[in-house]
Amino acid sequence: MALGNGDQGPSLPVRRSGRVRKRPSNHSENADYETKPSTRSPVSGETRRNAKRKAAPEVFDVPDNLLEASLGPWGENEQSEWPSWIELESDPAFFTAILGLLGVKGARIEEVLSVDEDSLAALPPPVYGLVFLYEYVSEESVEAAETTRDVWFANQTTQNACATIALLNIIMNAEGLGLGEKLRQFKQESKDLSPPLRGNMINDSDWIRVAHNSFARRLDLLNAALALQNDVDDRKKRARTSTTRQKKKKVKREKVKKDKSSGNSAYHFIAFVPVGQQVWQLDGLTSTPVFVGEYEKDQHWTSVVRPVIQERMMRYETERLSFSLLALCGDNLTHVRQKLATNVRSLVDLEAQFGGNGSGSGSSNPDWHSKTKGDIICNPTDNRLLAYQLDAQDIHDVAPDSEANPSQPPQDSPELTVEAALELWEKLGDEQKRILAEYDRELKMGGQEATTILGRTRDYTAAVHEWVKRLADRGHDRTRCSTKSRDRHSEQYKTKKNPPSDDDMSKRSSAAAANGAASKDASPPTTDKQKVLLSTDTGHFSLVRAMHLADLITEMNGLCGILSLFSSMRYCLGEPTQHGNLWAALLFLPFGLFFDFLDGKVARWRKKSSMMGQELDSLADLISFGVSPAAVAFAIGMRTPLDHLCLAFFVLCGLTRLARFNVTASSIPTDASGKARYFEGTPIPTTLGLDALMGWWVSNGWIHDALPGGVCFAGSAFEVHPVVVLFMVHGCLMTSRTIHIPKP
Repeated sequence: MALGNGDQGPSLPVRRSGRVRKRPSNHSENADYETKPSTRSPVSGETRRNAKRKAAPEVFDVPDNLLEASLGPWGENEQSEWPSWIELESDPAFFTAILGLLGVKGARIEEVLSVDEDSLAALPPPVYGLVFLYEYVSEESVEAAETTRDVWFANQTTQNACATIALLNIIMNAEGLGLGEKLRQFKQESKDLSPPLRGNMINDSDWIRVAHNSFARRLDLLNAALALQNDVDDRKKRARTSTTRQKKKKVKREKVKKDKSSGNSAYHFIAFVPVGQQVWQLDGLTSTPVFVGEYEKDQHWTSVVRPVIQERMMRYETERLSFSLLALCGDNLTHVRQKLATNVRSLVDLEAQFGGNGSGSGSSNPDWHSKTKGDIICNPTDNRLLAYQLDAQDIHDVAPDSEANPSQPPQDSPELTVEAALELWEKLGDEQKRILAEYDRELKMGGQEATTILGRTRDYTAAVHEWVKRLADRGHDRTRCSTKSRDRHSEQYKTKKNPPSDDDMSKRSSAAAANGAASKDASPPTTDKQKVLLSTDTGHFSLVRAMHLADLITEMNGLCGILSLFSSMRYCLGEPTQHGNLWAALLFLPFGLFFDFLDGKVARWRKKSSMMGQELDSLADLISFGVSPAAVAFAIGMRTPLDHLCLAFFVLCGLTRLARFNVTASSIPTDASGKARYFEGTPIPTTLGLDALMGWWVSNGWIHDALPGGVCFAGSAFEVHPVVVLFMVHGCLMTSRTIHIPKP
């Protein structure tokens, strides 16, 4: 919409407020003109006609579904668009990977487990610097005692970037460290900048931030951005309430100190690096580097920094702070590769001098090749060198000298005889084997680091989120089904509360009779009463109070079965000729049958039965008439692996038969009294027939090696006693659907 402005020509573009700017006047500032007095006198307390508008809030592109956008997979180049820096874990594998992403060559990060001379001396040379991690405690700043002109130092100007700042403070000061093109250009451009500007340059370098965040997940970046936003909001809030805080200055200071001490610990990375013959502490939160000390040429620089780190750790020993120390040192693989190249070059020179290819004495010594045969790499064109990232040019570039083997004379020395050369060859061969083994160990360590890095870079958040969504959808469907079922049960309960008609009473009576007295199903009110008592009474002995007399008798049936099991075990541990425990195991089973008959009689007499009693009866029968007979069979000699499988089959058949009985008891035809007319399959107490048979064998001494039928396939994997087939046949009879045994 265009707005006209009379004689002033076309209007200017519309501002955010929607009002047109007044066009500037066409007269010159130096022109003479008469100023008209203002018709309105300024009043100090005058209020504006329209309230001053607030600045429009910043507009963000907010996704429609924040949850899906937060937990979904990464988009293309999405990670490089985040301005946040995440907190880094003090893991050498992660730091080594970041070094590679930054463009550092021939270096790696090693973890130092102990700050002592031996641990620091065991680090792969050269050691370019140390990265020290500790729980940050504010200290008085120490100014540099020496000039820092030759020290490259950057301040930390953004949150959570201290790890990368510490690494760069070491990398930029390291001598002989291979740098990529981006790092060399970065070092050249930041050469003349101040530490704060260098830190700001690091913050503005997207490729450095992407390397720092290479192990970040989207939730990590969101948390980092949220923490930064919370800090900004807190500062704004403190600025608005600064007047109130000044009035209660002392009280607030004490409260702030208390809050800081009780808050979450913040960890901070600092660097220790040698520059020339001096050692410096580079902390991105201090204004200047801190001079640590000097070291001699014959002294390792870590001996200067070791007391400083130990003193810092001991200073906060009472507060039990956490510390970690990492070392930026040479890649041991590169060092081992150089040793291998030197070793192969020495062997090549020996072969050239004594192998007949040169002018040495090898031409007159035909035994040289026979004595130097083996798997040693002694040829620069050997294809095995490719596995160690070496080629013929790398071998020829090694300077032939005796420094690799200081204990041996130079190979071109006139005093080196053929015998000495053969001895040197053997030593170089042994050394090569050690070098190759060391290379393999380093490769395995690198493989473990690669596994760690791969596990950290794989983000399963999107998959887990999708899986949880599917589970939630399934749960919602089940909730709807359970709601329908609950409504159906509620309708049944309402029907039960209303007085039923005569037809309903006759149907319920016939259904109760169909359940049968043998299954101990009583009237529904008795079952409901026990169920309510078991679910609502939470006392220590509520279970005992809820049990009926018939249930206690069923427990005695289970007790007989358990005592039979223990008696069989005691017999197996004792002398085979002492049959007392074996007879006890056999005799407990008839007592179990007695209690099994008695509990049914008592339940019908007292007219109290329950689902709990039915379950107890099945479990007790399984122990007394299923597991216990199998244990007795094991005790008398059925102990081969195939015997075990047959006995296990017998027990599982009994288990299946009892479970089927609990499910189908109400469907079996009943007589006029409501008692089931027959058993479907042989009842499990009929296993007492096997118990009686085993008692006869014991009385005649037909046990162990004298079992009837002997043993088949003795000494083989299929060794079995034929009599165990009786247990399998009985198990099949118990699970039969066609065998109907009338009830007495």
